Amino acid sequence: MHRGDMRRLTTAGLLGLLLVVVGYSIYWYFAAQALEEGITRWVAERRAEGYRISVAEPLIGGFPFRLTAEIEAPFIEAPPEEGAWRWQGPRIAGSAAPWNPLRIDLTMPGRHALSGAIAGQALTLYADAGGADGQVELDRAGRLKAVELVLADLAIADEAGDRITIEAADLAATLHDSASDDRENSIDFDFSLAGLVLPADNPPPLGREIDRIEAEGTLVGTIPPGPPAQALGAWRDAGGTLEARRLEIAWGPLTLAANGTFALDQAMQPVGAMTATVSGHGETIDALVAADIIRPRDGSIAQLILAAMSQPPENGGRPEIRVPLTAQDGYLSVGPVRLIPLPPIRWE
Repeated sequence: MHRGDMRRLTTAGLLGLLLVVVGYSIYWYFAAQALEEGITRWVAERRAEGYRISVAEPLIGGFPFRLTAEIEAPFIEAPPEEGAWRWQGPRIAGSAAPWNPLRIDLTMPGRHALSGAIAGQALTLYADAGGADGQVELDRAGRLKAVELVLADLAIADEAGDRITIEAADLAATLHDSASDDRENSIDFDFSLAGLVLPADNPPPLGREIDRIEAEGTLVGTIPPGPPAQALGAWRDAGGTLEARRLEIAWGPLTLAANGTFALDQAMQPVGAMTATVSGHGETIDALVAADIIRPRDGSIAQLILAAMSQPPENGGRPEIRVPLTAQDGYLSVGPVRLIPLPPIRWE
């Protein structure tokens, strides 16, 4: 190859590379502009629906390999028909790859304040998160498709000073819309929580520390926006259920692994049926008797029945029982034993 040909090839290669760089820069600029316009449009749409929103102008950046947006001190207040809840958060930072802008990474550590009404009582909670990272995936229409959230060193307190702490919590959820999915309207979820410490006042019978809670399942049906009683009533009337494919709890002496289905009855109280493998049932009943939650006579009967049903696992360890668990008519029953009353839930 002649020197002139080599020079022409080099020049063509450099020009091609320059065109790619310029083209990508133009693409990134328009993508950044679309991101800023999308945030502004979302805020305008929510305001038109009656939400009160206060956000600083987003700071867009990340060139060349990311699209980033930072929003300082966001505040949202829902209209009365949506529950009139309020949320104020710390700085939120989001980022996405320019070639995959529908998958957004989020980070939002710091203090989150949430106010609303539960059971007719005003409530304000303050959640301080040492770590709060997540990921949101949107479909091509801009609708939420999936979300993941990872929290660490979380402390939640109310205005009275009651406080719970959580070492780590993970949540993943995938939304299925019957309009664009073969499945009915539903949400698949996978949730885990570790190192939960309950408030010091009035500690529960099994102790303040819950080692682990894990759940995996599907929320079937759409819960419409609105106050809890109205929204959950509509969900129930449309046949909504909560299907727990896996529920595991390790709390003091109690270890439970279960699966089952839950719903709401006509009185808006939870009803459910599960199959569970339980160990530590003897110590658990002793704790409930000591706390005057169940009567000594009922505790003795439950001990006898459950002891007769228990057997050691094949790999050794504490005796365990495999029994049906039911929540119905205001009681939690273990097998044939009506064990403890369930406090009624007030949604309004």
